Amino acid sequence: MSRFEEMAVIDTKFRILLAATGLAFFGIGCPLYVVLESGVGFLIGGVVAIGVAFLTAKGLR
Repeated sequence: MSRFEEMAVIDTKFRILLAATGLAFFGIGCPLYVVLESGVGFLIGGVVAIGVAFLTAKGLR
């Protein structure tokens, strides 16, 4: 694989990781923020996003 193809694969993996993390954070954090009416919803969303990022990165290897 050429250097350009390797960079394209790494870029694609990074974008997938970023999208999964963002969707997890906003998908969990925003509804919990509305329901709990406190910043704890975003804290829980952040923890879930870190877990999703870890699992996604592990799966992309």
